[in-house]
Amino acid sequence: MLPCTLGNVTVLELGKICPLHTFFSKHLLYPVGYRAIHVLNEPYPLTLTCRIEKGDQSEPVFIVEWDGMKVQSATPSGAWDEVMHVISRKGDVNGAEAFGLSIPEVAIAISELNGAEFCSGYEGPLIPPEKVSEYADWETVMASQWHPACCGYAMNLESETISTSSMNPEIINPVFTGYSQETALCCDVCGLPGTKTDCLSHLNVCDIDACVKNLLENGSTEVVMREKCMHASCSQMTLRRLQEKIKNMKRELLK
Repeated sequence: MLPCTLGNVTVLELGKICPLHTFFSKHLLYPVGYRAIHVLNEPYPLTLTCRIEKGDQSEPVFIVEWDGMKVQSATPSGAWDEVMHVISRKGDVNGAEAFGLSIPEVAIAISELNGAEFCSGYEGPLIPPEKVSEYADWETVMASQWHPACCGYAMNLESETISTSSMNPEIINPVFTGYSQETALCCDVCGLPGTKTDCLSHLNVCDIDACVKNLLENGSTEVVMREKCMHASCSQMTLRRLQEKIKNMKRELLK
């Protein structure tokens, strides 16, 4: 839900994905129309509006505005360096973070916008390992009646007449008292079960590694397919990785 406040940054609009190579990097996307507010608190409160526009040469333009002032640059860090210079404040600023683009929740939300799958070379948001659990989508987890500690199980409510005093610990999950353990179908990519908003689907995916092995060892050009069970979001990520792997192989063959 927008607007969304995360620390000193309030995201107003996520914008739209532009697949041109200048509008993304390996781990960041720069959507056109993105807008956020950044509040600097020291030595005095200052509210700045950050936005991304598309320039005359189809390049990204990073703009920061405050109190009738405006600076812009070809990079988020360039824009914020200029801001710090104009307001006479010292210190290094991570431009992508100041814009809010590298904040995990924002980066994940942007990566799920339509068109992200066409940004060849973009590998998804970079989230520090120690932050993964902190930024888990707990709302989705609870909606699916599933807990990370019970990977591979769906929690189905037992009869409402069951007495807590007569529960059999062999069939009743101690984490979810009153629920039984039944093996659930899980995504082959992330290991999580499907949800109401992100259902699982069976897809045939090309096994690039197996194809290359057959070609090198047997001279076979047969395409090896594997059936996978995946969320829609995981299938998009898998497709991007396959596309990138194919491109890398082409580069190696041309050397």
